[in-house]
Amino acid sequence: AKEAWNFLVERYTTLDLAHQYQLATKIQQFRQKPSQSIDSFHSQMNNLWEQLAISEPEWRCLEDAELFIKYKDNIRSVQFLIVLCDGYEPIRANLLCRQPLPTFRSV
Repeated sequence: AKEAWNFLVERYTTLDLAHQYQLATKIQQFRQKPSQSIDSFHSQMNNLWEQLAISEPEWRCLEDAELFIKYKDNIRSVQFLIVLCDGYEPIRANLLCRQPLPTFRSV
């Protein structure tokens, strides 16, 4: 029974690369519907990001963790801006021209 359980755990884990690939593909292909509010759209995107975050490594060094959090925040900002409706193009262009890129919360 233990051997069967171990096989199932390994087979159906959500931490494997195939699952990460599937989530990253969903994020890349995700698009805001024209009638969808930003809040509703953000909630759906956040759900995908949270699923993907499960597979992130645990950081032992505080400095590395802080750098990674900043990097992840930038990536989420870019991913979110990419998939917004075309009506947000002026806002998107304005945000992407800022140095440094605003935090995801600000975006």
